[in-house]
Amino acid sequence: MKTAKALVQELKRHVAPPPGVAIKVIEVPSCGPDSRNWRAAAGPMNDPENDRFSEKVSRLRKSDPLIDWSDEEGQLGHRRVLVRAPKLKE
Repeated sequence: MKTAKALVQELKRHVAPPPGVAIKVIEVPSCGPDSRNWRAAAGPMNDPENDRFSEKVSRLRKSDPLIDWSDEEGQLGHRRVLVRAPKLKE
C-alpha cells in the first residue's frame, strides 16, 4: 500500500506542475473496501498539466484506491499532504 507522501510525489513527478503550483492529497473517509480514502487537488495549471494530472489521478484511483495515512500527523479523516513545485530563482 502506498503512503500518502509517495502518492503525492508520484503525482508531482508525472504532472511536472509550473513553478509555485501545489499538488495535494487529502484524506477522505472510506465507505468500504472498494472506495477510496483520498482525493487529489492541484493549483491552477495550463491544459497540458491539467490533462496529465487528471489522467494520473484516474489511474491511481484504480491502482491505489486506499493509501496509508499512518505516517501523517493531524486529526483522523482530515489529514493532507502537499508538495509545491519550486519557484524559479530570479
